[in-house]
Amino acid sequence: MSKLFYIKKALGKNNKKLNIYKFRTMKPGSARREVYSRKKLDKFGKPKNSEMITPMGRFLRKYWLDEIPQIYQVLI
Repeated sequence: MSKLFYIKKALGKNNKKLNIYKFRTMKPGSARREVYSRKKLDKFGKPKNSEMITPMGRFLRKYWLDEIPQIYQVLI
């Protein structure tokens, strides 16, 4: 499970601690290593053609499937 998902810590309503589950679409640690200029971002603010994005991550992002865990958590 640790390869497919990662957990992001956040604060919710009334400062309640939450675990936000997300699909891992980028290689671990890549967000800290790569700085994006506006030219490297698509119109939705996601990096395009980055070598840090995994092949499965590219597929998930292309069809917006990487947003499913967040939608599920909002509905619950």
